[in-house]
Formats: sequence, structure tokens, C-alpha cells
Amino acid sequence: MAGYSWTEEEKALVVWFASIGLTHSTISQLLRHRSFDRSLTAVRNKIAELRKEFGLGCASNKLDIWAVDNWIRQLPLNCDPPYLLMPTLLDQQIIMEYSALELKFFPFIISAMASQKTTISDVFTNELI
Repeated sequence: MAGYSWTEEEKALVVWFASIGLTHSTISQLLRHRSFDRSLTAVRNKIAELRKEFGLGCASNKLDIWAVDNWIRQLPLNCDPPYLLMPTLLDQQIIMEYSALELKFFPFIISAMASQKTTISDVFTNELI
């Protein structure tokens, strides 16, 4: 049974969260917190679909952060990407609760986005490289 259409914001969030190493389960919980109700299967399928359609990486758990960044910049979002993608305190709590991954870059991403970097690539280029 097909569900309702995905918004551009939902697509940006699932791909961005996947690109920083979050599990599909964690992404589903983060969407729920942001008032989007998507199942684990829906998240997994949407990431795979977008990855293939837009060439965002070789696997759903190995997305190319540069391709993701360029793709998000081209989406017709209703708000600025840094505002949409900036993790809230509740996002961080959900990540710690649901994700078993050690997110090596997550503190840098939060810090850089909070200091007004405008894109994901800016975060990696200016803060880590």
C-alpha cells in the first residue's frame, strides 16, 4: 500500500542524516520528532531510491557527502538548508538513544552549522580538511 508523498524537506533530511552515518531506525525516529511519520522501511526505500536516481553514492550507508550537499542545494525547500538540517537538542538525544554508531564528525557538524556555515561541504572543507 502506497503512503503519502514525501516533501522536499523530508527527502533532504533522510539523505542528509544517512550521509552522516545515522541508521535508518534513527532517521525514522528523527523524522517522527519533526512531525513526519515514516516507517523504517519507508526511510530505507526512499534513501535507496534517491541515491540511485541522483547518484548520491555507491550504497545507502555510503553516501557521497559532496553529492548530497549539491543535491540538497538544488531542492526547492521552504526554508534555508542550514536551518532545516541543524540538529536540535532533541535530535541529539534521539541520536544518542537510537544510534549505536560512533559519529566521528557529528560534533564538528553541529559546531560549524551553529556558526553559520551554509552547506555541508563548507563544514567539511573549512572545519575538517
